[in-house]
Amino acid sequence: MKALIISKPEVALLFLRASLGVLLLLHGIGKLMDLLNGNTAFFDDFDPFGVGSLTMLYAAVFAEFFCPVLIILGWFTRLALVPVISTLSVAFFVFHATDDFLDKELPLVYLIGFIFLFLTGPGKLSIDNWTKPHN
Repeated sequence: MKALIISKPEVALLFLRASLGVLLLLHGIGKLMDLLNGNTAFFDDFDPFGVGSLTMLYAAVFAEFFCPVLIILGWFTRLALVPVISTLSVAFFVFHATDDFLDKELPLVYLIGFIFLFLTGPGKLSIDNWTKPHN
């Protein structure tokens, strides 16, 4: 019997990288615009590590704007995933700690997807794969 759907893991990883990357990038664009426009009040009281709320905002912008671009391209993917996973962990476990589960579900869904990508790697359809030495 012919398979109804042909399995292509490399296409699936590209789809996951691109879709999660674009969705996170949209969050990052909003934070970047707020930062550039001086609208940082929403982060004023958030400093769980004692580094300053503005530093936390810069870290969030880096993780949610610049890193997703690398993830989408599949370039330095695992390295780019470290700040993303860290930021989403802080979002879920610290920033939204007292929220109802349904209010903090989105960062958890992103976190699970990005951890999956970290564990699998970017796949064959990535700059990482095309630039690595092949034996």
